[in-house]
Amino acid sequence: MYFFTRINNTRDMNKHTKRFIASALIYFFIGCSLGLLAVASPDLVYQIRPIHAHINLLGWVSMMIIGVTYFVIPVFVRKYPYSDRAVTLHLILANAGIIGMSVSFLVQSDILLAISSVLEVASAYLFLFNIISTAIKGAPVKEEVPEGLFLMGDNDKTVDKWSSSFTQAATFYFVIGCTLGGYVAISPGGWSLFRVHFHITLLGWVAMMIFGVAYHIFPRFSGNSVRNPSLVKINYRVANTGIILMALALIYAEKGDNALLANYATGLAGLIEGAAGLIFVYNILPSVVGAERAMGKASVRFVLVSLFYFVLAIIMGVCMTIHPSLAGEIMPVHAHLNVLGWITMMIFGVGYYMIPEFAGKRLYSQKLATIHFWIANIGLIGFLCLLPFRDEDTTALITTFALMEFASAFLFIFNILKSLTISKKVQRT
Repeated sequence: MYFFTRINNTRDMNKHTKRFIASALIYFFIGCSLGLLAVASPDLVYQIRPIHAHINLLGWVSMMIIGVTYFVIPVFVRKYPYSDRAVTLHLILANAGIIGMSVSFLVQSDILLAISSVLEVASAYLFLFNIISTAIKGAPVKEEVPEGLFLMGDNDKTVDKWSSSFTQAATFYFVIGCTLGGYVAISPGGWSLFRVHFHITLLGWVAMMIFGVAYHIFPRFSGNSVRNPSLVKINYRVANTGIILMALALIYAEKGDNALLANYATGLAGLIEGAAGLIFVYNILPSVVGAERAMGKASVRFVLVSLFYFVLAIIMGVCMTIHPSLAGEIMPVHAHLNVLGWITMMIFGVGYYMIPEFAGKRLYSQKLATIHFWIANIGLIGFLCLLPFRDEDTTALITTFALMEFASAFLFIFNILKSLTISKKVQRT
């Protein structure tokens, strides 16, 4: 069954999705530029780092996820977005918050940081309101849902049920993470909860949303089922257990007086969260492997390599939770492996298929996407291998690999924009 619903009386992606995706691509370019500047000028690292991190996580990753969500949720619940004005307000508040926070870090203004954080928190609550209201109060789509190319098959009801639970939980984690971020920015004692804020945002919001969306769309994209529908339910429960235990362990590590117990609790949470990630990879692989004909080679390659980087990130994360002394050495590699390897490669893979299809078009160039794949991976691997050994002798080589990552980001943006603006529409019958 083909679920491409004509939102706003058109087969194109709705205007809200376009705006959020466009914002995400702009932030991605800025984030990569800042990362390149930090690599080329090590003295600026500490000034650039908070701006680079927030633009990447709140700008690039979150805006892309939100844009996709504003399209996918109305499609799957078969309802129009509840309020165009509320979604537009969300876009304005989110961009004002991200830009304001970035400027506040640059000029070191606590007042601007506090105001911007409040705006970002407000945008998160508005996102939650919009999604819930669309599902409950959105006007039903009355048009016939045509057969077409966007989705290749149906999905198991159990998988759909629990994938929806993933996305719902992720949205709540996003609100909690943003609220904690606002508290960290406003309260003098808030920085003690920074690690809790970071883990809830990365593990709760980003990872849980990727899990849910992947379980929802990959079987439909490829026509191949997940390995075991019952594992999706287990995956959901294990992932939430790990996230909640990690948050409690980190709070205790800051507030408690038993460091050994805190380390054991953090280690256990890391193992549980690692298990959730491995269950996801094991269960989703059959939906991706062999799907080149349906999704395109570049899209499948990016998704598969994303899962590979995710497994590596899990192993490193578990090692750090069991042996906290390793964090200082491998944390930068672990962070970049998660954001540039696992998350960004997944966005590339899903984006190369989904974004043109949202607009009823074909990807502009599969060859260009293949070149992007190799440049992105060579750049990332070289960068991560040299990062722990950074000194005056290796800076030039690290900068070269960082330049490759920057070039790969440009290729993705160029290919997607060409697909949306020049590529011919796909005729759907």
